[in-house]
Amino acid sequence: MMWRLVFGAVAFVVFCYAFGKIILGAVILIVEDKGAIESLGRSWTLTAGNWWRVAIILTVLVIVIVALFLFIGIIAGIVAASMGSTAGTAGLLIQGISLLGNTLISPLYAAVLVAIYHDLKMRKEGADLAGRVNALAV
Repeated sequence: MMWRLVFGAVAFVVFCYAFGKIILGAVILIVEDKGAIESLGRSWTLTAGNWWRVAIILTVLVIVIVALFLFIGIIAGIVAASMGSTAGTAGLLIQGISLLGNTLISPLYAAVLVAIYHDLKMRKEGADLAGRVNALAV
């Protein structure tokens, strides 16, 4: 029984590490127009030495998104309750408000992944230093 718990914990840690290393694969697939395996490899090299940075940014992102979804749910519930709607009408109203909120919040995840990609790319390829040198030369 104990070996299952240890195996599960080790598997979870390995999964989190690997997922953090390949998280930018979809962004690279689109932005750099590479193949699937090549995109995953590029993501692995971009996140090398920056795994904790990416993990912390994504953790904060998840916390912010969950908080926003909870806030939208509370607002939807308050609006439905204050209107004195029947169960069916209240359900439709809550779903409509949630749909609107989710439509506005959902692109945040993709935007953060693209921002992480550009940040890591600049750090790895020195583009940030070249930009600073060019700015000083002007």
